[in-house]
Amino acid sequence: MEVYLQRQTGRTPIVLDEFTSLRWRRKYYEVGEFELHIANTPQNLFETTTDTAYVWFKGSVERGKVERVTVTRDEIALSGRMESAEMSKKVVRKLISNKAVPLVMAEAFGSPELGRKTQNNSSVTETANVQWRWNTLLDVETSLARAYNIGFYQRKETLYLYDGVDRSIGQTENRAVVFSDEDLIEPSWMLDNSDYYGCAYVAGEGEGDDRVYAIAEAEGTGELYVDARNLAQGEQTKDEYLAQLIQRGLEELAEHVSVDTFEASISAGSRHQYGKDYGLGDIVTLQMPEWGKRQNFRITEVEEVWERGVKTVYPVFGDPLPETLKLLR
Repeated sequence: MEVYLQRQTGRTPIVLDEFTSLRWRRKYYEVGEFELHIANTPQNLFETTTDTAYVWFKGSVERGKVERVTVTRDEIALSGRMESAEMSKKVVRKLISNKAVPLVMAEAFGSPELGRKTQNNSSVTETANVQWRWNTLLDVETSLARAYNIGFYQRKETLYLYDGVDRSIGQTENRAVVFSDEDLIEPSWMLDNSDYYGCAYVAGEGEGDDRVYAIAEAEGTGELYVDARNLAQGEQTKDEYLAQLIQRGLEELAEHVSVDTFEASISAGSRHQYGKDYGLGDIVTLQMPEWGKRQNFRITEVEEVWERGVKTVYPVFGDPLPETLKLLR
């Protein structure tokens, strides 16, 4: 496999047809990371230490941005996050919007007049009434993505929004992908409710008993207080302001969830191939008869590892988002 390395000021990428190892981890709601080890040669040393570089390989959807270079006598290690991490260094000074969620995410990212565009392949139509001030762009995009099950990533000056495909047993539109015991190596199942809250009390502007509040509720117990004093009603109606408070509550609840995840590496003899039969964000079915477990999971992360010419895929199965969120008066 060929890996490409390109400096920001360079037009033509160099091809690294020999590397020691590559770890490439993508995430559905968040920013992934990578680590690449190559030989310490004069050419490689020049290309990796004179300017910030991007790394990718044939067929990769995202690019990795080199944030750290470690040089030893024999080896150069390049590591960093996917290109979407650049959004963590951009500030959204003010965003007040009441649109379909993908349109809000596009508005936050920037307009074509600024050289930025959004390619929306998400079918989400729910409306988000939001008010953001002095937050990083990554905070805005991640919060909305988690709250509405939207995958996203940035490549160059384009934001890509997409939905995972439902490939679980029971649906009839797509070929089902079922991972059974024989497909999995070293499976690990984790349930964690330590940071799960089923209800958010969102307090807006005002003082004491006059303070405006709304309640966002999900399945389960556990109450979370959200201080949203920075959200101002301004010229909005009371209902519009309450919608913004509940939106903030939804986003906070999406950060405090009941975690039900399943990790395993996929055996070389598996019937299902990553990138062909399933992808990041897809919903698949897992069967572990000895554990009495058969459940549908969203693939929230996928790590690909190349080591000594052998590729291994490590998917993380688990969608921690609550199924039902609603406003209580």
